[in-house]
Amino acid sequence: ASETGVDEGYNVGIWGDTGGGSGDFWGVLGTADENPAGVFMNSSSSAETMLIENNAKSSSSAIVLETYGTYFGGQCTITVSGDLACSGTVSGVVPADNGARKVSLYSLQSPENWFEDFGSGQLANGSAQVTLDPTFASTVNTGVEYHVFLTPKGDCEGLYVTNETAQGFEVHELRGGHSSIAFDYRITAKRAGYENVRLTDVTAHYQQMEQQRKLRRERMQQRRAARAAGAPEANAASLPMPLTPAASFTASASPHARAAH
Repeated sequence: ASETGVDEGYNVGIWGDTGGGSGDFWGVLGTADENPAGVFMNSSSSAETMLIENNAKSSSSAIVLETYGTYFGGQCTITVSGDLACSGTVSGVVPADNGARKVSLYSLQSPENWFEDFGSGQLANGSAQVTLDPTFASTVNTGVEYHVFLTPKGDCEGLYVTNETAQGFEVHELRGGHSSIAFDYRITAKRAGYENVRLTDVTAHYQQMEQQRKLRRERMQQRRAARAAGAPEANAASLPMPLTPAASFTASASPHARAAH
């Protein structure tokens, strides 16, 4: 047993494997009512508590992990491309009122894939040159149009942006002004490699997942019906989710016999 296993009072190792048809067989199934159906823990500072891997080669949108709420319909998926999609909100939970309460802060959503940065500058005789942070610039495509928003920090005729390049941009005072005030800026640019992504239609993808869930529910109902009718476990191989001899036992087996098995 590992030290973590000893601390928990268990000495267990499991390998679940199946070579059944696609979607019809599961390597491991954990079920519970008012308890966790699965618990994973370790004490490592370098190894994952849980590693989930999908070796799909034919689809960049193949799912590695899916979570689903049967009655409320909320779901999240993570694909082999590292894309995270959730039907609910994406939020952070932070302390408020000196830790007396916790509140949610919600992530800003956009129809396009933008990265943004913030900074400050100083006009000198009505103009300033702003150089983009090189690391930020390497994550976006400044070769296509990006947007800069300015906030003057003092009285002036107003500010405008010109000469936008991949390295930076210029800020000038309106009407040929010669102020030397400070200003703040916010820049948003398209993420490199995602320049043409906008409101991607994923309807078919989610319809397919719903169909798969429907099939799983039907298979479970078939199995429950077979058990209720007293069908022997040996004859359950014709159902989509068979029990192998090594994993099955009859309902009449004693608790001691099941534990030993």
